[in-house]
Amino acid sequence: MRGIFGQHNFQEEFFDRQESDVEKRIGDSDNVQVSRGGTRDGVDVITNRTIDITPFGNRNFVGFTGAPGGRLYAVQIPPGTMNPAISELIHAAIFDTFVVDASVVPVFAEAILTKGTVSGTTATIDLRRPIERVAGFIGQDNDFAPFYFQNPHQLGKDVWKGVENGDIQNLFLVLRLPPAPFPGVSGHAPLIGLDGGVTPNDVPILGRSFISDNGGATWTQSTTFNFRFGLVTGGDSNH
Repeated sequence: MRGIFGQHNFQEEFFDRQESDVEKRIGDSDNVQVSRGGTRDGVDVITNRTIDITPFGNRNFVGFTGAPGGRLYAVQIPPGTMNPAISELIHAAIFDTFVVDASVVPVFAEAILTKGTVSGTTATIDLRRPIERVAGFIGQDNDFAPFYFQNPHQLGKDVWKGVENGDIQNLFLVLRLPPAPFPGVSGHAPLIGLDGGVTPNDVPILGRSFISDNGGATWTQSTTFNFRFGLVTGGDSNH
């Protein structure tokens, strides 16, 4: 929504009493207590300088309304799209999510950061040994939902070490739908933002988006859409 008003498209920010433009954990937050009728000073929020790996363009559609329970959506993040000099901190994954029924919370079975390989139009994604995982991931209605990682500094070190020794060829961001039936009067699964399906599209269809309906045993490449999943990184890990 910020883009509609021409505002800066920075990541969500929380107040954590150690505000800086480069924070090691952008998901950390502290409560600010204010008594009724009172005021508090010294509560200043500094937005973080992040490097966002977003292999998609504008949202053109949301989908997929006919998706079966347990479906997996994945987006490939090749390390070549990241710069270790300025992506030392791997802060979060962001997922563009949506629900048909405004009264329904968009709950996904899990969100995952993991590794995998791509051969032609198929992918092999390691779901058994995820790098980061959270169950019962809460999306947002018509916005990007962040999955904040526990230790961005160590995660960055581990990822770049894995890239250097060949253990990590690609990172993958994965969302799994909950089992059916889905809540709400419409009975639709929570949806994801899609870039594409229009001519001309603002960016090419990159072929980095995949779907699995058999628990990740096989993956089908989407040739129509870029799924709007991204990785939030940052630099100056010695801050």
